[in-house]
Amino acid sequence: MQVVLLEDRQGGHFGPLTLLRPQFDLRCGALSVREKIERRRPGWNLVLHPRLEIAPLVEELHPGRGIESLEPGPALLLYGTFMPLEDPLLRAEHLEGEFLLKAG
Repeated sequence: MQVVLLEDRQGGHFGPLTLLRPQFDLRCGALSVREKIERRRPGWNLVLHPRLEIAPLVEELHPGRGIESLEPGPALLLYGTFMPLEDPLLRAEHLEGEFLLKAG
């Protein structure tokens, strides 16, 4: 499965924490959202799509994981503020077609 981690263009309310890093690299406990997904789903192709201002920095830190590494076919798009709990990830693996998962 392909997953694109992208940033909420609204920016959330993370102030100076996201000046030099994308939302998906903010720590939530010991790991960032990106690291949690990588550990829980090591077989997934994780593509990183930060905002333009920090894209060169993210490319330097995570080479070859930019949007150009996205392969043809379906992809799951997740905001960088998504909490990667086991249940939603497991459900996403079994969905087919187009869908939208939204936190209530």
